[in-house]
Amino acid sequence: MNKKFLMKNMFALGLIILGIVFLQFYRLENINEYFAPIKVAKKEIETMSHSAGSAEGEKIKIFIYQDGTKRSHKISENLKHSLDYAKIPYEKITDQQIGSLQASPYHLLVLTGHQTDLFPYETIRNFVEEGGRLVITDRIIDVKWNELVGIKSQKGLMKDPIYGLHFEKTIFPGYEDLSEESWIVENKSLDVVLDKDTEVYITAENTPVLWKNTYEKGVVVYWNATMFHEKHFRGLLLQSIGLATPAFVTAQVGAKVMFIDDFPAPVPEGSSKSISKDYDLTISQFYKNIWWEDMKELAKDIDLAYTGLFIGTYRDDDKLKAQDLIFNGRETMTFYGRQLLENNGEIGLHGYNHQSLVTGSEPMDSSLGYRRWDSQEQMEKSLQTVKEFYDYYFPNQTFQTYVPPSNVLNRTGLDAIVNKLPNITTIASLYDGSLRKGDFVQEYEFDREYSHLYHFPRISSDYNFNKDTEFVMKDAIANFGMISHFIHPDDVLDPRRAKKDGWPEMKEKFSQTFKELKELYPHLEPLTAQQATEKMIHYQEATLDVSYTPESIIIQGSNLLNPTTLLVRLEQGKKLQTGSFQFGEVREFDTSSRLYAVKLTKPEAKLEIRENAQ
Repeated sequence: MNKKFLMKNMFALGLIILGIVFLQFYRLENINEYFAPIKVAKKEIETMSHSAGSAEGEKIKIFIYQDGTKRSHKISENLKHSLDYAKIPYEKITDQQIGSLQASPYHLLVLTGHQTDLFPYETIRNFVEEGGRLVITDRIIDVKWNELVGIKSQKGLMKDPIYGLHFEKTIFPGYEDLSEESWIVENKSLDVVLDKDTEVYITAENTPVLWKNTYEKGVVVYWNATMFHEKHFRGLLLQSIGLATPAFVTAQVGAKVMFIDDFPAPVPEGSSKSISKDYDLTISQFYKNIWWEDMKELAKDIDLAYTGLFIGTYRDDDKLKAQDLIFNGRETMTFYGRQLLENNGEIGLHGYNHQSLVTGSEPMDSSLGYRRWDSQEQMEKSLQTVKEFYDYYFPNQTFQTYVPPSNVLNRTGLDAIVNKLPNITTIASLYDGSLRKGDFVQEYEFDREYSHLYHFPRISSDYNFNKDTEFVMKDAIANFGMISHFIHPDDVLDPRRAKKDGWPEMKEKFSQTFKELKELYPHLEPLTAQQATEKMIHYQEATLDVSYTPESIIIQGSNLLNPTTLLVRLEQGKKLQTGSFQFGEVREFDTSSRLYAVKLTKPEAKLEIRENAQ
């Protein structure tokens, strides 16, 4: 009897197992029915253009002079990118051409080097004396310049570099002091005593770093610094140039993008000490019940739109077939992927696996521990596999954004992407990094070889913000109004990235930082990577024409975004009327730095400049 009972139960158990297997494969084969088409919200880009006709008044003219040195070239390139992003016209100038410059409060000569024996000093002095504006981006040792730039006396270069920045006066809202321990600021500055009439804006270790000096009819803005070969000071340099003129208008894209790398992706198994100290949950349970629920709530509270970058597998080979990825990824794609799209997010590609698309001959930091790909053909095969994986779960969607694993990519990988994934239009890597280590460093621009590919770099990262990270973020906002930030679901598992905090502390710091950013810069619109790419392209293709008179600023534009945000800086004693107007809206952006935010809903505007009774 026992034998018969056992046989009957084994037979029943077998039927149950077969049924489960059948149902599982039936679910996979019919998952497209379970997955009704998802409508992804699309933001329409509206533009506006003014009618033909020239405006009265003067225009800003910036003339950039290089001395031929490598550092001068780097500073000049950063300055040109900064001006391009802010829609400020400029041109290069030679020492022979400086003599023909017409002195005007709106004509600025910018010196980007320190080889003063090449500078036509007397010609430059006459230009300033007659009312021209001079900006010096790299300290000048020659003492004959002292009176012109506002130096009473100097002892030459200081023995040691100086670190940090202390803002004596507000230049742009949000910039905060950087301590001497800052990793981003080092200057080899002059030991100086300034004239009493100079206006000091920034110091470091009690040394004047930025000041403004009035000389006869003109103005000199002087940087006692050597830091502008670095990209993360472009916004600060731009805003300091505005100190030299009676009025200064710069444009803003107005976008903030939040990337979540490795999401959706296979979730690590087991538990983690960094999680268990706060939650009695496995990693999988924590992701699903805590982290993702918190991230969705944060998106509502601090105004964010997520771009997730999915991954097929964390294996370092390409052995898994599309059907393997489909089976293994059923929960991550059906749960996280669908919810990401339903919450107005975007899914982009991070990779078949987490191995950067480089071959043996291309640079990559060996400390990453990645395997190099044997060939472009091997890369293309894996990209085709991961595309089949995605298409299975989202047959009505197309991923268009690619983020390289660890931000490492080279031309071989880019060729493979173009060949196998023609729908990829955005490559999002790093704004600043190390080319030697294989970082794919970008500007906001179309690829020079593949005209359909747009480079959209990420500027900052992490949940835990220190002063350096915040400075880098705010400097890009000061330049062109952009937040491009990335995080990972597993940052909490890594003590280095988590700064040894648990998720409650990380969440609080992340939330607090972005709440402050929202309050400081309410014009930044939450966008996915594709939405932001489209907006940035339209922004860059638009033309902005600004003319200045002592009483007004006349603005005209073609193909401007609607709305368009402009920042207007005025000299001491001047103000703009705030409120709503036929052309849009004017509000105080920051009173201490005399900045106004102008939102244009018409392509033409005339801003009246008034005397400030205060």
